[in-house]
Amino acid sequence: MSNLTQHLKLLVGSRPGLRAGEAIAPIRVERELAWRPDHVAAYRRITGLVDDGLLPLLAPQVMAVGLHLDVLADPRFPFKALGLVHVENVVSLERSVPERASLRLAASVGNARPAPRGTLFDLVTEASDAEGPVGVFTTTILARGPASESAPTEKKPDAPLEGALVASLVAAAPEDIGRRYAAIAGDLNPIHQRALMARAFGFPRAIAHGMWTLARTLAETREHTLHAKSLHARFRKPLFLPGRFVIEARRRDDGVTLTAAPVKGGTAHLVVEVSA
Repeated sequence: MSNLTQHLKLLVGSRPGLRAGEAIAPIRVERELAWRPDHVAAYRRITGLVDDGLLPLLAPQVMAVGLHLDVLADPRFPFKALGLVHVENVVSLERSVPERASLRLAASVGNARPAPRGTLFDLVTEASDAEGPVGVFTTTILARGPASESAPTEKKPDAPLEGALVASLVAAAPEDIGRRYAAIAGDLNPIHQRALMARAFGFPRAIAHGMWTLARTLAETREHTLHAKSLHARFRKPLFLPGRFVIEARRRDDGVTLTAAPVKGGTAHLVVEVSA
């Protein structure tokens, strides 16, 4: 089934949501996948990653987009897919693999919990090959809706980041980056396509894919994230297209903190804690 067909299925029918304390049905989808060399090369070009012969850190999660769509389209999944908000991403990599590696990918959903603006849940991608586990990629998503009485208090804005500044530069996000990235990643969400489509969902302009912004940030700080095995990314503010953003890296005792922030300051688009 094509990703376009899968996206169209997400537009059909209503979803009941979750009652207080109710768990998400245990949906799991598995598939064996490999990217062609030209696909890996195209992913590197659009994100700025260098060709080191290895499958890029975030690639297994991107490869699993079709599986994610299958999970969201499953009749047992309780939320409407359009309008879901990607808020966090955690990567735990066991080992790097060659760019032509064939991976066994499994996508599952669970861990629903109340949030101040609705319900949070996790979409988990597990990657393995013939030699064993490769890594786990956990996407935390917000299904917007009324908060329950048991929801935790809204977190305060990030405190000023600590650590020595080791990199700072300005990067560009062209107007068409959402369409170009979607052609490679398969994420055809209309909020990333064109301003007219994004306005139908309450955004003044199209916004960049969070996974593109994350990959671009890693690419521009490669000197400090070359041997990254784990990361925790928080997506804080949309990056409207076209746009420019400041990428910074700060060295910590246990790793590096990366930010992608508006040129004029304010809440960061993205905050990433990276460990070797």
